[in-house]
Amino acid sequence: MAVAAAFGVCVKTVYKWVRRYRREGEAGLNDRSSRPHRLYHPTSQVTAARIETLRRLRMTGQHIAKETGCLASHSQPHPQAPWPEQAQGLGPG
Repeated sequence: MAVAAAFGVCVKTVYKWVRRYRREGEAGLNDRSSRPHRLYHPTSQVTAARIETLRRLRMTGQHIAKETGCLASHSQPHPQAPWPEQAQGLGPG
């Protein structure tokens, strides 16, 4: 499909956009969060605190994953989330 090629997406995505447009109008084409509605296995507060401590020590995601047993992707800050020091006014930022 030419539209998919023009936007650099797969045909399935174009059909999804069309379905949303028909259902919701232009509002259906707004960006949506890809965050899951529910976390089935959320990280415990103890593990989250340990990850934060290791991040403050500027350890890499892979090192933190090895230390905590979490996936490396789970020990990285969200791209838009501030580092803990910035969030709490404890450091530069």
